[in-house]
Amino acid sequence: MGGRLDAVNVVDPDAAVVVSIGFDHQEYLGATIEAIAREKAGIFRQGRPAVLGSRDMPGVVEDIARAIGAPLKRLGNEYSYSREGASWHYRGSRWNLPHLPAPALVGDMQYANAATAIAALEELDARLTIPAAAVAQGLAGVQLAARFQVIAPAEPNAPTWILDVAHNPAAARVLARNLRDLETNGRTLAVCGILADKDAPCVVAELRGCVDAWWCVTTEGDRGRSGASLAQMVESQVAAPVETADSTPAGCAAALEAAKPSDRILVFGSFHVAGPALDWLEARGLVPPAALPEYTATPRAT
Repeated sequence: MGGRLDAVNVVDPDAAVVVSIGFDHQEYLGATIEAIAREKAGIFRQGRPAVLGSRDMPGVVEDIARAIGAPLKRLGNEYSYSREGASWHYRGSRWNLPHLPAPALVGDMQYANAATAIAALEELDARLTIPAAAVAQGLAGVQLAARFQVIAPAEPNAPTWILDVAHNPAAARVLARNLRDLETNGRTLAVCGILADKDAPCVVAELRGCVDAWWCVTTEGDRGRSGASLAQMVESQVAAPVETADSTPAGCAAALEAAKPSDRILVFGSFHVAGPALDWLEARGLVPPAALPEYTATPRAT
């Protein structure tokens, strides 16, 4: 949450990375982008590079880095990237890496994210040798559950699933762009659950032009919101059909029942929705084994 108040701030980093600034957790971080940016910059340390992953970063972030003596490493200044057909080129303060493979993660913004990650890795180069081949292997093999995770049908005549934890307007805007960039011949059916303390109207506003039907599901816990309450709000924002479900599995089952093979089912709005959806998909054999990271796999014998 933010930076200064986040658990990650107990660590003194070799390099600190701020990728972007958006509205979230305003009750703790502040009501303006500048206030939130100050909180994010709380992870910077004197003498340790501050890697900035956006070209439109609020100026206060750079001001704080300079004030505490954290060397700036900014996208478009101290490091950059360029697209070259099917590959791309990273240029930084130490590394010059041409002919890199496209990131395995889906979405145009993943190039900037990958360049930012490489810029941070570059700062470890003096103590940890990282060959270019290892960087390329990481780009080609990276998996990140529920970050525009596209799950191809596990069987014929089944829809595609897309999982994304987008839960604030900025993330929803990126999700909408990714949906538009990913071609489809069918409809987009959304299973949506958003916590009560999130800006649900603005999230829905970003996505209403991309979704053909909605299933609003209940999220549990102190910050949870009923599917009925969410559906009432969504109905005021969209012209598409809106249904309710008591749980994420129920919403997924209803969307699957309504889907045609050419459709795609988008599950989004919260970790509280994406996690149960992955469990539901896995239990029904709808997720190919390669789509799930093996966090709990039994160690292989050597």
